[in-house]
Amino acid sequence: MKILITSTLYPFPQTPWRGTFVHDHVHLLKEAGHDIRVIAPRPWVPFGWERRNPSFRGLREVPKRMNLGGVRVEAPVFKSIPGGRSPRWVARQLRRSARKIARRWNDWTPDLVHSHTILPSCHLAIEYGKVVESPVLATVPGWDFDEGVNNNRETFRELLSSLSALLLMRESQRSVAVDLEYTGKMHVLPYPVIVEGSIRVAEGTLLEGENAPERVFNVLFPAGPERPEKNFKLFSEAIEGLRLIHGFNIDVSTLGGLNHADTLDKLRQADLVVYTSTREGAPIVAREAVAVGTRVCAVNIGDLADWLPKAVIAESPTAEGVADVIRASLAMDGTAWTLPEHFMPEHSTKRHIEIYEQIIADY
Repeated sequence: MKILITSTLYPFPQTPWRGTFVHDHVHLLKEAGHDIRVIAPRPWVPFGWERRNPSFRGLREVPKRMNLGGVRVEAPVFKSIPGGRSPRWVARQLRRSARKIARRWNDWTPDLVHSHTILPSCHLAIEYGKVVESPVLATVPGWDFDEGVNNNRETFRELLSSLSALLLMRESQRSVAVDLEYTGKMHVLPYPVIVEGSIRVAEGTLLEGENAPERVFNVLFPAGPERPEKNFKLFSEAIEGLRLIHGFNIDVSTLGGLNHADTLDKLRQADLVVYTSTREGAPIVAREAVAVGTRVCAVNIGDLADWLPKAVIAESPTAEGVADVIRASLAMDGTAWTLPEHFMPEHSTKRHIEIYEQIIADY
């Protein structure tokens, strides 16, 4: 199959910390023998803006066209405004980019166009699909249906009406799509877990008896502390309570701005990863942590309660609730953490190809 992937999250060599899950998807499809190309629109970044918003770091240096690992990638620039809004002039820029690239690639017609995210990537994906007369589907991460839809309901309805299928991160997203009057096919298909080497299983307990041992625990906050939706304040309050009230000796480390290999190294070094976010879709770092043999606990957010041990999901998003599940996680046997089959790369590739073939047959 010839498959076009569109995404504003695709990682470039200059921005290796961005959506590695999109790169993994491209890599798995290419490994399976399919002809893959990528259009990865990137926002225009004014000089000095990286200092104000580290998530834009490196984007100014990305070329417009490149070949990454045998995959042709186009990275058109579009101008936007902060806050995730999708005004019509952003849509016009992306549709124009789609038409230009389709003309440049006139000897290559994809069987299918797959957009990772709805806003703003679907503007480009749907326009490209119209030009080459190919079906379009989209994967919905957390932000689109958790926050993006709040200020863009009509735009979402319009975009979803042009899609042949939606791939969801978790079952609860179906109700959002139905509320947006989407009547097409929906499949729950989370991003796969890809780590070097075999899946590891943590063994034994890290906490013996009622009191904390003398050892130092390395507890990891799985994001940059500056991101408000990750709720570092709640994380810090829980850790401080464990130190002051229960006498725990805890070193805190954080993620953010790291490439995939360095992220995995940090996960391996940690004793425990703690999620205190106010919103998540299906956080892949949690799965990667378990894959390298590290425990994970969390507030009840995203899909985490669907597959993590029940005892490590906080009953309430409070410092006391988070501290309780941290203690429980350190005391539990590591074999309690396992990865469901549908997180495995083989399952993900097989299901994607089955869905693609069905969409193409029905188109």
